[in-house]
Amino acid sequence: MADTDTESDLRRNYSGDNAGKPQRRKPRRNGWSKKKQRLFLETLVETCNVTAAAKAAGISGTCCYDLRRRDPVFRAGWEEALVRGYDRLELALLDRAINGTGRQAIVGDKEMTVITYNDGAGLRLLLAHRETVLRIRRRENEADDPDEVFAELKSRLAEMRARESADGAASDG
Repeated sequence: MADTDTESDLRRNYSGDNAGKPQRRKPRRNGWSKKKQRLFLETLVETCNVTAAAKAAGISGTCCYDLRRRDPVFRAGWEEALVRGYDRLELALLDRAINGTGRQAIVGDKEMTVITYNDGAGLRLLLAHRETVLRIRRRENEADDPDEVFAELKSRLAEMRARESADGAASDG
């Protein structure tokens, strides 16, 4: 393709009078900011759901994947958020599998708590991210002692129960 005046003008406009040095530019109003990145990653930890995280940050899912591909720092944050979110989800499902979840129901003429065990959505999310999380963990060489892992799981479950109790007490009061 021949070098036209228009192409030459575009290159000259890009470099400006800075002799080819990169120019600073304001971030696009509808683009990624540090705040939006942080919100996306925090929501990804909470939900393990890229679509929900993108919506919370006000960015399209495609833009999220594009930034992950382009920015190694964001990609590392994404991976960390995914592992942390996966861990949270895994613990929550483990707790529900062991203890079930209570919901209020009227049986006869009495109101009582009924324990249910239905975690299909959580299991689908675990399956969706399982290979990715395993690959990241292998890469980080996280060969933990099984006794330490079990103790950590018990500790996290106790923390979750304490938070749940505190939240229940706060909403009752």
